[in-house]
Amino acid sequence: ACAQGAAFMGELVSFFSISTLFNNNKWAHFGFTTVAWIGVHTIDGLIVILFNKELRNVCEIKNSIFHSSNS
Repeated sequence: ACAQGAAFMGELVSFFSISTLFNNNKWAHFGFTTVAWIGVHTIDGLIVILFNKELRNVCEIKNSIFHSSNS
């Protein structure tokens, strides 16, 4: 929960504070708003996978099945 909170806090700072510094540059503003919003949701998914033991076990099982069938 702390890692997810930190990720969302970084996105909020980027979205509401840093992006306002680049109102005259549309690409920088786009980067600090839209890309930050997409990035935080990607990072959130990675955090769920990294900290969820059951999901890591499923990934390891699928990975071992894939590698054993190619040998």
